[in-house]
Amino acid sequence: MNKNIKNAIVAVGVGYGAWWLYKKFKSGGFAKVPKNKTEAEITKEVNEAIAASNVPVDEFKVKVMKLQSLLNVAVDGIFGPMSTAALKNLYNGTLAYGAVSPSNVTKYIEDIELKKTPAQMQASTALVDKLSKDAATRVKQIVAANGVLVLAYSYSANELVLDKATGRWVATGIKKTFTKGQRLTGWTKQARQTTLLLGQTAGATSKYEFPANAILVV
Repeated sequence: MNKNIKNAIVAVGVGYGAWWLYKKFKSGGFAKVPKNKTEAEITKEVNEAIAASNVPVDEFKVKVMKLQSLLNVAVDGIFGPMSTAALKNLYNGTLAYGAVSPSNVTKYIEDIELKKTPAQMQASTALVDKLSKDAATRVKQIVAANGVLVLAYSYSANELVLDKATGRWVATGIKKTFTKGQRLTGWTKQARQTTLLLGQTAGATSKYEFPANAILVV
């Protein structure tokens, strides 16, 4: 068979497959909760994916493979659009714990393994405020907590940058809007009496200031 014709047939097949998957998701054709698999079946799929991988496989990648197996999508350790769509399908169109990362992949796996219903999954991620109402106390609790920071309500935070000459954080006059429910996974925390300075990475030279009651910990 002519190579160009063969490639064209493959392309059409791939295109139809993508269209079919899209239609199935749009029509609700996939089950809300993935069918059950035995631990042996999951282990087999993960081991096959590890053997087929041409890049190093770390602990996080193995967990991603397990999550993909539970979701009945391609198991390759790369959590792409199809894996994300299947996961969102369990949480009524959202990523309940945020984008899949080393800090939350286990939570997603546990939700599925515990056979939680969509309603139970939503309830398990509800934003419950268990911290002090006193701002100064709350700031200390947030800084000491190990969970993920979540916005209690939408807020436009002031940006501050580090003045290396004085060692102080100075407002730039720029604001950034954060939305209710937004998760600040991995952000650093610094107490300022009754407010918090949050930085996206360790050693960040710009941070954002939040009132204590704008932040929850889950």
